[in-house]
Parts: sequence; C-alpha cells; structure tokens
Amino acid sequence: MPIPTLPNDIVAVDSGDRTYMFYVNTKRKLSYLISPGSDGTGDYSFKRIDIDSDDVEVSEKTQQVAAISWEADGVKQIRVYYVNEGGKLNEVCHSSNQDGWYQGSLGKKGTTQYPIVEGSSISATVARRYDDSQRVSHSLRVFASGAGQENDYGVPSISIFTFGYNAKGQATGQWAQSPISSSITKW
Repeated sequence: MPIPTLPNDIVAVDSGDRTYMFYVNTKRKLSYLISPGSDGTGDYSFKRIDIDSDDVEVSEKTQQVAAISWEADGVKQIRVYYVNEGGKLNEVCHSSNQDGWYQGSLGKKGTTQYPIVEGSSISATVARRYDDSQRVSHSLRVFASGAGQENDYGVPSISIFTFGYNAKGQATGQWAQSPISSSITKW
C-alpha cells in the first residue's frame, strides 16, 4: 500500500463565512478544502477546481500556490495563482455572484504569458486603491521569479506582476511584470 503524502504547499484565505485551504493534490490537480462554518473548525469538504468541467492541472516542477480574497460592492472574490503545465503563471477566479470557477486574465489565452522559474515560490496580495473620484478598487499583486530574469549582479530576480490600471485608476484588464530585486547581490 502506498504511503500517503501531504501536499507540498498549502495556502488559506477566508471568504464570507468560510475558510478555503488550497493545495495541489498527488495528481497535480488544483484542489481545496472548504470549512463547514465561520469558526474554521470541523470537517472540511474536499473540492477540486475545474473550469468548464476540466480539472486545473499544475506544473510538475512548480507546485506552489498563492491565494487572495476580498469583498467589493457586496461580491466576494477569490483568486488562486499557480504555474500551469507549460510553466506559465496563471490565475483562476471565484466570485460570489457567479457559479463555479473561471479562468482569470493572468495566463488567459491571447494575453501576455509569463514563464516562471521551475520551483519558484509564489505569493500574492490585494491592496485597496482609490481612483481620481475616490472610488475604491483593489490592486492585485503576485510575486514570483520570472524565467530568465536576472539583475545586473547576475542574481535571479523576483518580479511583481500587477493588474493594470490607467491614469484615471480604471482597470485595463492587462497584467504587467516588473522586477523588484535589482539591488540584491545574493539571496
């Protein structure tokens, strides 16, 4: 009988009155456990993330995941970031006003693709921002090491991938990569 193994990486977020714990299962499928209630205890239910009935498969070499959650205009949002089989940074989304999971704009076909260093860690944050009219929006930020990205010292770079906004603070629907570790001489 095979020895049961734990996930290599887990990340959890709260959304509404539930806790979601995301991980990659032994078959490299993006999965999660969801709490039965708001206190985060009890027997969590197992779920697998699928888009249009297809499981989301994660890179064999990079099984790190990152997740963020927030609420805006009464809609609860969850974003999960991972590296796909092709080694590119991707995003899957869940919104409380829609059924199921859907592909986010990061990694979507027809958009800029961002190759990630094999085995790279991934982290994400969401920050409140205000447009020119002082309306609140949220700035999505993902951190990872882009493949082939080195600074002037020959050290692999960490980049921030940000969801784009124009000068008026309106979302553009595009992501951009920017290195943040230019002065690092060694890790």
